Amino acid sequence: MRSSAVRHIRSTPGSREIHSDDSPSGSIGITRPARYTLVALALLSFGACSEDQLADPLAPAAVAEVARAGGDGEGDALSGRFLLRRGAASTCDCPDMDLDLCGLLLGGDRTVDLTQVDGYMTLAPVDGDVTLGMSGAAFRDGSFELAAIYGLDTLVTAGSLYTLLSGAFADDATLTAELSARLVAELPSGPVDCRATAELAGRPTLGG
Repeated sequence: MRSSAVRHIRSTPGSREIHSDDSPSGSIGITRPARYTLVALALLSFGACSEDQLADPLAPAAVAEVARAGGDGEGDALSGRFLLRRGAASTCDCPDMDLDLCGLLLGGDRTVDLTQVDGYMTLAPVDGDVTLGMSGAAFRDGSFELAAIYGLDTLVTAGSLYTLLSGAFADDATLTAELSARLVAELPSGPVDCRATAELAGRPTLGG
């Protein structure tokens, strides 16, 4: 599992990026007005990343870079429907309050569709919950690095959720991954900038 995704992932010149309207499965086109609204990454607006941004994997520019990156994977062998089970939060520095911020950042168990097209991969929850809809790189060794940025303006005055998913497939088609998330928001009680991580375990499933 790669710990410094931005340093290890480079797009191949001339390669095609998968956007919400050209995913081969069609499932990554997240348009439903659910509790969370997927923010357009506006990747070009980030410009050059400073060293400080790249040193922090959950900095906005670093997350955007992972989401658009491609790896050296080939084919679609990693594609499929998986049940992801989340373990207990391994870290969470969010403040205690009525709203469960750690749960908000990490979500719960879910069934997702993973779609690989060579060095690119997308992840789309089957139930339509966009809190873990992601895109990023797939590698020949069976590992992957995915990311996404979400707007939370329907829940708080203003805010964003930054997520990273770094994992790998085993020979039996199961997967393990680490989910990292950062919430930067303006809550009624004041500004919040907190993070949480948790381990995920996945297995192939036919269910929805």
